[in-house]
Amino acid sequence: MHDVQWNRLENNLFSIYYDENAKYMGEYSLKSLQYSYPYLALLLGVRIQSDAMPLLNSQKDRFLISEFDKIPVVLGGRLEGAGFANPVTMSIEAQMIHARSAAFFQHELVHRLMYEHNDFNIGPLARVFSLAMFPTWWIEGLAEHLTESVGSTETDAISRSMALQNNWPTWESMHALYNADGDTNLRGYVASGRFLRWIFEKVTEKDLYKIHAEISRETIIPPFYDATDLWLYKTLGKNSEILYEDFKAEQKKEWENYLEKMPSLINSSFLSTDENFYFPATVLNNKMIFSNLTAEKSPKNSSLQVYDFNIQKSLRLPLSVSGSILFALSEGKDGILLTAEQKDFPNGSFGHKLRIIKFKGDIAQIKDESIESEVIREFSTQENPFVIDEIKSFGNGEFYFSASLNGNQSIYFYNALNDELKFIKKFNFPNYARFLSSNLKENNEKKCLIYILNKDSNKTSLQKLCENLSETEILSDNKFFIKEGYVLKNGNYRLLVDWNRVLSLIELSPGQKITTIAAFSEWVQGLIPWNEDNNEYLGAWIYKDQKYHFSKIDLKKLKTEYTAWQSELLSNSPFASHYQFKKYIPPFQAIYDQKKYSLLGEDVHLYDGYINKNNESIARIDLSNPKEQTNYTKESASYRNNFLFAYPYIQPDFVGGPSVGLVAVPFIDEMERYRIQVFGGYNFFIDAPSGAVTYINNRIFDAFSLSLFSSPLFNGYYDLKNNKVGQPATETRYFNYLQQNGLLFNFAFKFLPPTITWQNALMFSNIKPYSALRVAPTTVGAQTTNLISATTTLSVNLFKAGFYLEKVEKPHGQWLIWNSNLKLGFGKFNSIGGAQDSAGESVGDLDYFNVNASLGTSVSLYNQNISILASLSTTQGNNTFNLNEVYSPFQGYILGENVSLSYISFPLFGSGSLLDLRAGYWSYSGTLTYDFPLNNNFESKFLMAYINNWRGFIALKEGGVSDTPDFSTVNSITSVGIGSGLTVDIKGFQIFPSLIYGYGFAEKSWYVLTQVKFMDIL
Repeated sequence: MHDVQWNRLENNLFSIYYDENAKYMGEYSLKSLQYSYPYLALLLGVRIQSDAMPLLNSQKDRFLISEFDKIPVVLGGRLEGAGFANPVTMSIEAQMIHARSAAFFQHELVHRLMYEHNDFNIGPLARVFSLAMFPTWWIEGLAEHLTESVGSTETDAISRSMALQNNWPTWESMHALYNADGDTNLRGYVASGRFLRWIFEKVTEKDLYKIHAEISRETIIPPFYDATDLWLYKTLGKNSEILYEDFKAEQKKEWENYLEKMPSLINSSFLSTDENFYFPATVLNNKMIFSNLTAEKSPKNSSLQVYDFNIQKSLRLPLSVSGSILFALSEGKDGILLTAEQKDFPNGSFGHKLRIIKFKGDIAQIKDESIESEVIREFSTQENPFVIDEIKSFGNGEFYFSASLNGNQSIYFYNALNDELKFIKKFNFPNYARFLSSNLKENNEKKCLIYILNKDSNKTSLQKLCENLSETEILSDNKFFIKEGYVLKNGNYRLLVDWNRVLSLIELSPGQKITTIAAFSEWVQGLIPWNEDNNEYLGAWIYKDQKYHFSKIDLKKLKTEYTAWQSELLSNSPFASHYQFKKYIPPFQAIYDQKKYSLLGEDVHLYDGYINKNNESIARIDLSNPKEQTNYTKESASYRNNFLFAYPYIQPDFVGGPSVGLVAVPFIDEMERYRIQVFGGYNFFIDAPSGAVTYINNRIFDAFSLSLFSSPLFNGYYDLKNNKVGQPATETRYFNYLQQNGLLFNFAFKFLPPTITWQNALMFSNIKPYSALRVAPTTVGAQTTNLISATTTLSVNLFKAGFYLEKVEKPHGQWLIWNSNLKLGFGKFNSIGGAQDSAGESVGDLDYFNVNASLGTSVSLYNQNISILASLSTTQGNNTFNLNEVYSPFQGYILGENVSLSYISFPLFGSGSLLDLRAGYWSYSGTLTYDFPLNNNFESKFLMAYINNWRGFIALKEGGVSDTPDFSTVNSITSVGIGSGLTVDIKGFQIFPSLIYGYGFAEKSWYVLTQVKFMDIL
């Protein structure tokens, strides 16, 4: 593990942890959170202990006081991921490479403050349980209602699209947004926020504190799961599902009335290919081109995709080169294609390198033979893993590109002909640039880049930056909220701007004269000029029916229709007047302004003074200014210990109980670099205590833990015969459990490429029989010893290959993916001071080893999977324990065996020896499984859970053991399992229950059993 140097930025409310190279990320997160805190704290009725908020008469019985004096915020800058307000640690966590908006941090703060309503002075257990009873759409809807972290323009555009095109998320999927695909997740967040806003407009009780206090209380009162519906039914007379239908119908009417039959952009467009997301594209000779180049490690082959508007046909151009969807062309014929390719690093981060591809002929007809040369230009390092955002060509092999690191963006000029790379400018978090295509000859000759500078809070300006480092501001802030645009040959700018909750295309002259071309309701991205000599068309991706359609837009027709429509509008229509810029006000601030008199009464002026004082404090936060600060501290992030939780537990019989005990995390670093966890209690079956105290640190190696433990050790089985006179001879099988007390070290390393994980363990332990259990016969062998062991496991992804199943020139074909993994393990075990049997007699020194291997390969196609898994393991030596190797086709949980609780099998009924264990020096198995969907569209909601992915499977398995060291004889069983399974999602945590019929051929034994697998949450 190559860790970064962490810093801590802290004031009276927040502790911000960040990479020392990401100080602007840390600073902006603190400013964003502190700005929103007074508003959100009042609206939700929650305050942090160290809050300087005045104690107001109007709020004496309305505020929950947190047990926390600060809110930890942990920010990583090496991966791109979602934010997460952790209900267990009560910290806010996020990973980001690119700049994020203030609303992103404020969204997570809403969650964090809301969790106080779910605490009930019990802690993490209560919070997790209570939140599980809340529907996902309420949890995320509240945060989006108050912050619109998706973006104000985006929220309007997506809700408008869903309302007019009736492509809302299903009611079932609104309860499972955390594992949804990107499109469903985005639509789900927006729909949730707008749905909750609609509910709050309908109800008479407007106080979010009272609403959440009431609903949260119901989540801990049986039947728990319907707390939200109980409140809605009492308040509005309907449950949430019916209200969702009412909401969708009203949204459709609301948008139709608001838009007043605004002309559709689609009516003025020629739609071409449709994709799941939009690609950076270019247009040459009435042909649209985008990149499907893939990284070297991708199983899918690279290609360019062309849509020819002349013949209205898509064409796929397969290529052997690698790259990404980011690309630019120096020329369309006999030119250079510059693309970015992902590069992975051993510490888990990734960046980009540049690939320069020189080709001959027409790019729209490119093939491998057209490529004259390709060169790699290293750009990122493990210390500075830059991720390229955008590439723009200026012809003659010259390019501008932007790249992000730790939320800061830099612009570079690159000459691909002589491999000269020049740094031009850097933007600090949250500022970032978006390039405009330019057909202005003067700009290209002087190598001047036109870009939109986004400063967050809907503040954008238009800037000019040249290769000689000269800069010019073309358009200042607070004129437009610009989303995209391009420059015409005559020097005018075509800009896509936000206007009155829709998008508008305007033309801006160098003298800043504004001409409105049209406004439209559709969601548009990826705006590009059609060509430098034809200003009557433009290209863009239009979102329609949950797909992105690249379109050729007839601007003359669009403007004619829009002008005619606008001329008929009434004077009070929001679209009858010309464009006017509106300053962005965060939703929570607007809601506060609406509610402050009803919430605060005579205390309004005191609270407004508190907000003003808070804003003054924010203005003094400046990490780039070396002068002494008094309202915050900045220091190296030393370890800071916190108590997390301690709870009693009861463990049922079928998972090794019955047991009672304590599970606790008494020490955890505030930013979760380490923790000490305690799990221990009394097991009534073995009539003895068991448990472990474990230290875990994710900053030592790639994984590290040290555990002091006392636990059962499964030492195989023995069979005893009953030969009582007058009774039929019977045989009873007993499991031999031993008590193992010791110290265990675990550590792991990860290597790239290929993907390799190396896990290691060292253990020192004392082993002895449990006094309360049956004494094993002396024939079982060693029962008491001191044991030292070392084990190692190497896991390798051998390959992941893809095969395109259509004609290579046909786009949107299906892929067959073939994936193979290998695992190799070795362990050495030795006793210290000899071993004794159950009678206390010496059985000599234990000296044995284990070697194991498994190979898995799978083929995926059309959502179906065929997999083969083969495993072989042997335990041998001069002197071993009774337990060597065991095998069962359907093995349930065995107390003390070295397998995780990744699944639980439980037989319902059946007969025969299908579930019996077989033991020997060797164990082996081979499994052929066919996994297939039973209903691709199946989804259902049950209580608080979302259920989908209804699949069937057939598994043919051959396995067994050999009780001879040389594998000369085998005791095997051939079995088949036929079953069906589901995925159950509860707030992102997934379990996989299935029902299986198992049959053993030779012995004709059978069982019907259930099996529940759990997702890995460690």
